[in-house]
Amino acid sequence: MRRWPEKQKSLLWAQNSRPRRQTKISIPYDVLDKVVYHVFVGHRGDLLKLCRVCIVAYFACIPWIYRIITIDFSDHLGRVLLQRLSKVYSNLPVFVRTIALKSCDQATTAEWRLLDKTLAQVTRLQELSWDDYAALPEFVLDSIHFHHPKSRIRTRVTQMFAGQIASTSRLPPTRYFFTSPVLEHLTSFDFSAQSNALLYDDFKGDLVDLLKSAPNLGVLRIYRGPVENDGRKFFPELLSRFRTPRLPQLEVLYLTIRSVIFTRMELNAWGVQDGWSKLQYLMLSRATDLIPFISRVPRLTYLNILADKGEGMEELTEHLEPCTGAPLGRVRTLVYNHFMDADDQSNARIMHALPWSILDKTARTLTKYTSWHQPYEVFWPGFAMPNLFDLGLFPGKSPALTDLTLDICVLYNLWPREVLRQLAAFQNVRRLRLYVHQPMQPGLDNFLVDMLHQNGWHPAEDLDFRGAFQIIIAAQAKPSHKQKLLVEFKLVRDYKNMESHIHDPDWRLYMTKTGHIVISRRNTRQEPEPNISPRKKYANLSSRELKNRQQTLRSLIDIGHRVQNSREMKKLDDDWVDIIIEITRRNKIAILEKKYGDATFTLYDKWTAKNKIYPYVGSLPATHSVLACLFRSVSV
Repeated sequence: MRRWPEKQKSLLWAQNSRPRRQTKISIPYDVLDKVVYHVFVGHRGDLLKLCRVCIVAYFACIPWIYRIITIDFSDHLGRVLLQRLSKVYSNLPVFVRTIALKSCDQATTAEWRLLDKTLAQVTRLQELSWDDYAALPEFVLDSIHFHHPKSRIRTRVTQMFAGQIASTSRLPPTRYFFTSPVLEHLTSFDFSAQSNALLYDDFKGDLVDLLKSAPNLGVLRIYRGPVENDGRKFFPELLSRFRTPRLPQLEVLYLTIRSVIFTRMELNAWGVQDGWSKLQYLMLSRATDLIPFISRVPRLTYLNILADKGEGMEELTEHLEPCTGAPLGRVRTLVYNHFMDADDQSNARIMHALPWSILDKTARTLTKYTSWHQPYEVFWPGFAMPNLFDLGLFPGKSPALTDLTLDICVLYNLWPREVLRQLAAFQNVRRLRLYVHQPMQPGLDNFLVDMLHQNGWHPAEDLDFRGAFQIIIAAQAKPSHKQKLLVEFKLVRDYKNMESHIHDPDWRLYMTKTGHIVISRRNTRQEPEPNISPRKKYANLSSRELKNRQQTLRSLIDIGHRVQNSREMKKLDDDWVDIIIEITRRNKIAILEKKYGDATFTLYDKWTAKNKIYPYVGSLPATHSVLACLFRSVSV
């Protein structure tokens, strides 16, 4: 007799069980709508569970479920959702406020046409975003501009146009986007170049056209790729095109790409037109890039400089020293990091441990300061560390500092006690994070280090983090400060080995009110990769392939019962249940297609059409007659 696994028994029982009893909600609909709103804000995924309680909850949840939607062109369900919203009789598009498009490079012309129909039916779109590449088809861009003139548009792309898509089923490359009227609604543009190959010759010209056509642009981020090993690319100067009053006033500007896109003269011309008066967040890859912003950023609160090799600090100091007042605004967060190549030994490791020229102009308003150094390939022992003189000046200059991140060097597992005691001088700091550098770690072609390692010396394992924490706590002047300080340690290793957790501390220590020291460590256990869901595993198979897979599994299960291998049998049984679930799902869809002629319908469209209920945008009318009509027509 065939053995049925527990999962399959539950499935068969669910298929043959009685329909559940009707559930009613007796609370007023206005109250229910408020409850659903709070679920949407706090636990949006629970709306799918709440809508199954009863028909009243279903109608209350639907407007919030479809308020924010994501259409993934690489996913079968994403395409089904697009077909569902594009139906002429559908009442769902009126609830949509935000649309996010993903995997746009896999969308076909037919799917873009469906999106065009959907955009025509969405009446109150507030925000639209997409990824992969910037240039959508022209008719889609025109539809956005015509139907949604007040919506906000955000893009996060890795290439400017679909020039690398060679498939005949995809749309040809277009540069219409960079002069399209839809750019009037563009509020955010992110570009992350994976390599300099994506920075084509006309890249800068297209980017300037985008800036001139997007007066409402507030966020411009141009990121570097993972590691740009193909050098820098320099673009020709277009200064005459920057002398126009049509350039946007940005609030966020990130320029962290190694290639030089905007020259200092161009950024200066942009600033002369009051282009930086609203700037609040600024991130640059070189210190000299900060010069055009001096005395033009009154609202700046966040400054991040990725100082590769410490270039340009002397020149920046010459421009900042004569300035009085607050030439860099009221900066509250300052980040100053070094990302140096393995073969670099510039004087930056000697002179620029702390950017004093910037700190002198921003220290009074600083509440968070972060400065740590990380090489790309191997650990280099010559990084500049803050010395006792630097740490002695810093607390007096920044009285409002509450969050501090610094480097610290540990030789032969001996903590620098004087440096740790000096860190206690930051009386108002509540979180102290230290990136621990160990120049004498194994693997650096050092005979002494390799010999110590062979004798069983492991620097990462022998560090006494509790002892370092106790040194800092003992130097605290006030007992109340000891209980408010959180100290975090991060061991610096090769960039590739710590890229995924580079901002997660390895050790976290704090003291309770009773004087006990609590230590927690980062979980370093490798979690198993999650299994692919049955939807992903079998949804894309054809009916013939699914049937062949089912027959193959049946044969393997029969053979497996003779072998009695429990582990393999469990895996086969799970696959069998997943196939049964997929077959059941397809059978239900076939029944619905036969009955309604369409598999993308929803109960909401069916019930509203049957009872001629046309709810307001946002929620169902709170009338007893409507609810009574619903309960008479449908039994849950």
